[in-house]
Amino acid sequence: MFGQESSILLNSLLYKNNIFDYFVYFFAQIFPFLLMIVVFVFFLIIKKDIKAFLTVCLVTASSWSLTEILKFIFSHPRPFLSIPEFSPLFVFGGNDSFPSGHATVFAAVAMAVYFENRKLGIFFIFSALIISISRVISGVHYLADILAGLLLGFVIVYLSYKYIGKLRNK
Repeated sequence: MFGQESSILLNSLLYKNNIFDYFVYFFAQIFPFLLMIVVFVFFLIIKKDIKAFLTVCLVTASSWSLTEILKFIFSHPRPFLSIPEFSPLFVFGGNDSFPSGHATVFAAVAMAVYFENRKLGIFFIFSALIISISRVISGVHYLADILAGLLLGFVIVYLSYKYIGKLRNK
């Protein structure tokens, strides 16, 4: 798998410092839920823009759906299942490593938020990258899974907004 050595190197950062391990776990498992709450609060409570909120949800759901189809097609084992050097921080999934669902979904959310609000979108893009790299460090993804997921999420949303933008203007 592409980036296997880099993935092993990133995973080797674990179990040297409990605080670092906690932050990796936090960004890989907890932070994504907090970001979804921010999307909800920002678009529905602060901005009161249900159309933007539904657009973000639609393009994110589309990205997630395509990822699930690709996971079924590729059926690639997670690194902790196939490489002895990997020490997972937590166990997540099985033969559904490629592409990363977390990377795809949060890249999609980040791009969609960016198209709706650039300042918040930059924060979300940075957050998607942090979540994604945390998934490699934690040992549940290869770097290639993450790169494919990020690319997939960004491209789907870019193309969706290009089309949706035309629909919104009509």
